[in-house]
Amino acid sequence: MRSIAGNAAPEPPAATEDAPAAGASGPAPLGAPAGADAAPRVDRLPVTVVVPTYNRAALLAATLRSVLEQQPPAAEVIVVDDGSADDTAARVAPLVSAGHVRYLAQANAGLSAARNAGLAAASSDYVLFLDDDDLLLPGALATLVDEAERCPEAAMVAGRCIPFEEEPPPPPPEPAAAAAAAATDMELGAFLIWNQLYTAGQVLLRRAALQSAGGFDVRLRAVEDWDMWLRLLETHRGRWTAAPTLAYRQHGGGMSRNIARMYRFSRRVARRHLASVPSEQRAALRMLSYAQLRSGHADGMARMRRAAAARGDWRRVGEATGMLVLAWASELGARVALKLHLLRRGRWRL
Repeated sequence: MRSIAGNAAPEPPAATEDAPAAGASGPAPLGAPAGADAAPRVDRLPVTVVVPTYNRAALLAATLRSVLEQQPPAAEVIVVDDGSADDTAARVAPLVSAGHVRYLAQANAGLSAARNAGLAAASSDYVLFLDDDDLLLPGALATLVDEAERCPEAAMVAGRCIPFEEEPPPPPPEPAAAAAAAATDMELGAFLIWNQLYTAGQVLLRRAALQSAGGFDVRLRAVEDWDMWLRLLETHRGRWTAAPTLAYRQHGGGMSRNIARMYRFSRRVARRHLASVPSEQRAALRMLSYAQLRSGHADGMARMRRAAAARGDWRRVGEATGMLVLAWASELGARVALKLHLLRRGRWRL
């Protein structure tokens, strides 16, 4: 892994310094936002924002700007380049030189590995993992930190997410104080049925809890964030704040567009965590989870199959068909298992 230190913070032991070259005739670099140097170090929030990126140089500019314009600012911002083949390094170089961000480069290893690399390099009490195409809304970090400080037992605090496609949404109208007053606890049961969060950028996490959990599972090529939320909520509290904190970009290049892969790994995560649920609740939760997973993915997998057939991609046709059959079979099996569970206890109806 190559590393460049911008913000002052400890480097991982194995990292060596190697500055990305800006290139005199290359693309326009990412510019620092107005006021990026205004806040003194003592006023910075105890947050490390980790931005994993892969071939998204064009979108990364707006993402980093949304981070650097936070008031108060984060203590450190780390960009983890997961083997990009575009000009990400050259565009980030001016921000590294100015001390606004740290840059870590690694061979392509996937999103979980990139997030874990950022976690290993982080030095703040809190960590927020921001995808390279999403945007923090104004005041997001301050709102999340305020709620985390109010509830020290919480390992994670999440804000609301606003999806968008072309133009980012306007700043939220409601005051953060009013939204914080409406904060509520997260429920593990709800997360066992379905991932209640759009994306990791909604969530502020305690670094110590993340480290205790062992980081993100690199074996998961999708929904690794859902797996992490479940592991944290099995042992810690989580909090919702009603404040909108993230603008979530929806576009064709998003990771969630491979619906069959999303279903395959979602079912794996559900099975893993449902196995630890007490037997009295497991059958009902399994049925609800598998029904939700089928409902949330079936239409997308059918569209994926039709599109793959139209272009003659028979491997994708087979992948989508197999996962679609598995989704319906898993739900049916879970319903039968629940009926038998109720029957053994003298209850005939759900």
